[in-house]
Amino acid sequence: MSDHPTLTDIPNEVVLDHLLHALQLRDIASLSAVNRQFNLLTSDPAFWRSKTLSDFTFPTTSHPTTSSKGWWKHVYLGLLKPKAYVWGSSDNNRLGGAELATTRNHRRYIDIPSEISWNTSEGKVKNWNENLKDSLITALSSKVQPEEGDVVEREGEEGGGRRRSGVVELQAGGWSFTARQSDGSVWVWGQLDGTRPGYRLQSWEDKHCPCPTPTKIPLPCKVESISAGRRHLLVLDSDNLIWELRSWGKAYYHTAPELTAPTGHGTTRLPPHVVQLSTGWQHSAALTSKGDIHVWYPFSNLYENSLSSELSNVETGDEDRGLKYGKVGDNVLVTLPSLPSRPGSQASASKTDNEFKIQRRKELQDQWSDYESSRAPRQLEAEQIVVKIASGEDFVVALKQNGEVWLIRVKEGGRLVWQYMEFFSSPSVTHLTAQFRSFTTYATPTSNSDNSAVYHARIPEYSDQLGEKTIPDLELLESLRNKGIIQVAIGDYHYAALNDKGEMFTWGQGDSGQLGRGQNKSGKVPTRVIFPEDELDFTSDDTSGSEKKGEGAFVFSITAGGWHTGALLLGDLKPRSEKGKQRQLDPVEEPRRSSQEQEQEGAMPGNWPGGVHNPFTAKEPVPVPPNSRGGGPVRAMPMYRIGFAGRGANLGGLGGLGRGHTTTTTPDQDQDQDEGNGAGSGRGRGAAPIFRVGFAGRGANLAAGRGRGVGDGNGQEQGESDGNGNGDGVGRGAAPIFRVGFAGRGANTAAGRGRGAQGGQANEAGDGESGGPW
Repeated sequence: MSDHPTLTDIPNEVVLDHLLHALQLRDIASLSAVNRQFNLLTSDPAFWRSKTLSDFTFPTTSHPTTSSKGWWKHVYLGLLKPKAYVWGSSDNNRLGGAELATTRNHRRYIDIPSEISWNTSEGKVKNWNENLKDSLITALSSKVQPEEGDVVEREGEEGGGRRRSGVVELQAGGWSFTARQSDGSVWVWGQLDGTRPGYRLQSWEDKHCPCPTPTKIPLPCKVESISAGRRHLLVLDSDNLIWELRSWGKAYYHTAPELTAPTGHGTTRLPPHVVQLSTGWQHSAALTSKGDIHVWYPFSNLYENSLSSELSNVETGDEDRGLKYGKVGDNVLVTLPSLPSRPGSQASASKTDNEFKIQRRKELQDQWSDYESSRAPRQLEAEQIVVKIASGEDFVVALKQNGEVWLIRVKEGGRLVWQYMEFFSSPSVTHLTAQFRSFTTYATPTSNSDNSAVYHARIPEYSDQLGEKTIPDLELLESLRNKGIIQVAIGDYHYAALNDKGEMFTWGQGDSGQLGRGQNKSGKVPTRVIFPEDELDFTSDDTSGSEKKGEGAFVFSITAGGWHTGALLLGDLKPRSEKGKQRQLDPVEEPRRSSQEQEQEGAMPGNWPGGVHNPFTAKEPVPVPPNSRGGGPVRAMPMYRIGFAGRGANLGGLGGLGRGHTTTTTPDQDQDQDEGNGAGSGRGRGAAPIFRVGFAGRGANLAAGRGRGVGDGNGQEQGESDGNGNGDGVGRGAAPIFRVGFAGRGANTAAGRGRGAQGGQANEAGDGESGGPW
């Protein structure tokens, strides 16, 4: 034994608190192989939690509470190769090309999760994970020289020794997505303002300019957090300055004293002055470390007049994707009133109170009594501070540290009055979210308790009694009770939730595929979203039931907005088998098994759990999207185009003109078969659609149309038609004649009305064709 000190003589506390933090990732891996002592130290959960928070900056709601020893290490390694999936409406380029990489493309939406992908110059489809080296086109990572403190890949991996920057935050706007990487860069795709088409716009200094693929905004700062509103974007940089973008080509930073740190800034000030940003439809908001809430209106005349006229430029080599930036004046803010104290409990129940209100008030009274009795007066006063905010269409919801939830309407020029949301508050409530006309508060599981609850409601209309009248969705409350929910995302009419096991659930309206559940388009019950990584392998060796052998998808962040949804997944550093790769690249080629075989094995194709629809291997025909939106806003009109009328004429039974034979009886001849203007038995082929100018596909979802018989007359499909004579026939609609208007009107008609070409006492029978709608 050596008399000299060795590495093993260093105290474990010094190794954990100092030595390991100074090592690169590959050196930590090498140290773990030295002996058992260092193997245990390099697997310490507290170390990996600290390293995850220091190397990757993203909302704390993305870190679920878990007792698993290797969970934080698993999260850290997964964040080195994160994956981003999007689905829902593909209008306005909001899916960034992901709709091109799936077989479940329903013209204007996709209904299962699809990873961001695009065609390279070599013709090969790549996803974000495969494009980590290309910082010019990828939205997930960049290839740069390593710097001090950088995250470095392990030895033996492709590109070892270089930093990998992964997307750690994804947010959905009204018609777009915004992603933030761990290196502080911001990437966008879609249309920031989709209130009108922007197909001719090239420069994204125009707010309507579409961005079809993920593209980096060349901001002159490192971004630490983002907040995407319906048609504008807020970012908070490492110097704690707020930048605002109403178009992706122009950015303005705020200079108001209330929004800038009075002493120190950035990493030199703890806590930072501005701790959270929030964006609604017409307003922006910021929460300071003292609990003050400041609101402003970025589309108002006051804001417009406060913008600096002289702008600086950030050159990128692409004049259409550069950036101009300036500053916002200091006279645009409105500071919201301080939140009042929680009102006392109701002395007596109202006659209009239902059973839930009465029971909930009793539970809350006991909870608040226990809370107040367990804390000193000074602590009770300190926990009156606001710690989180969220913005809806024209309201702001605030959460105090003690669990109180308050709501205020912030319409420009309106009265500012806080309302206490009694049935959404509780000492256990720790998070909230809001969007459009919905808001949600939820209590997440803690190290001391696994209990969790989700209180969600949609605001029907504003009133002075909003806090007293509004109650949570009781069915949802029961469905998600104690499910470990740690994050909730809200779209216009659909919703998503994430639990501490990395499982994502969706519910609500889904006619644009925004639920990501394939054929299951809508429903009030939260249902789990299945990702391609969910290739589960089940065994039933023990009596406790099926046990999951492999690891499926682990979602660490979710987002929703408008008619689209997104999720971020931890990556897998281990290479997949060739079989797994083939299944992932071409899932529809996997042979389908009979339903009897699936029942015997208890799983769907691809080792899916029994009873769960597997959209990645399904071969059902793509249905025509329904015309009804189910009560939601109507989908935007298709882009104006010049083309062939009746595009898609072969769908839904559309046909053209044809010839036939007629059988008539005359005094001079018992039977005379004649081929010509009179129609008879026979079939014709659909004529080519006539060229026209107009909107393509108008009326594509009509169930019926009208036409004229060009034979025996058309009747209803496999039906009868009575015109001047009587006729039986099968008719199909032909393409409309050239016109200026909407192309393909009635293109999907399945039946029509007509009249027989022969009159008088003639009886005719045959298969004829009908013209399309006029």
